Amino acid sequence: MTQLKKLHAMQRVLQARFDEKQQHFQKLTAREVQLRQELSRLSEQGRRGANTDMALQSIGADMLWRGWVGRAKTKLNIELAQTLALKNYHLDEVKEAYGKLLAINQLVSKQQEKQRKTTAEVRLSNAIEQHLMRNRH
Repeated sequence: MTQLKKLHAMQRVLQARFDEKQQHFQKLTAREVQLRQELSRLSEQGRRGANTDMALQSIGADMLWRGWVGRAKTKLNIELAQTLALKNYHLDEVKEAYGKLLAINQLVSKQQEKQRKTTAEVRLSNAIEQHLMRNRH
């Protein structure tokens, strides 16, 4: 297996790893957006619930509602914090995978250029040799 083929194989592996890391990061980002939307919705419901009518207040339902909203927001905030921590960790992994991919892409480009130069030199040498052989006869 030539050096260039080895580099191409490595390039495919690193591209697959980068794609995998990036997809996982995108899933975490989507989850973050979803959690933030849910928190926003709960906050809005909490504000609307504060304007409850007197009947609900008299039986204490408004207090139960506020308690439920508070617990739900706490749960969502904990999950959001965990998601953000995971997202931060995976961002570092995506950056590392991207760096490796950039490095292998540069190595492939350099190897291709080296191979082009070598091929051009061989062709030039062959052309000169053929020209000299023709002129000898």
